[in-house]
Amino acid sequence: MLNRAYPNDWRHISHHVRFELAEGQCENCGVRHRSINPLTGSIVYLSTAHLDRDTANNAPSNLMSLCQYCHLSYDRRDNIHTRRRRAVLRTNPIPLFPSEELAMYP
Repeated sequence: MLNRAYPNDWRHISHHVRFELAEGQCENCGVRHRSINPLTGSIVYLSTAHLDRDTANNAPSNLMSLCQYCHLSYDRRDNIHTRRRRAVLRTNPIPLFPSEELAMYP
């Protein structure tokens, strides 16, 4: 299931970027869709990356065809930040009521 922030025609937009504009290859490293990635040894599946990380901004200048390796590398800092934030929330949940917050800090 796609994130609600993606438009209804996201599959068409993504296909256009990956296979018509980028001609079926990663725009960063040049590896082709469904080939073997020489770095990872896995089968390449292209994805469409939002360069500004805003899934609502689907301007062609904001979209890029990337293999899994390059897409994960591109998003690495955001992914690390998100993982850390979620870990903090799991260990220190935000209180739902002010009285709970006060009870946490005697």
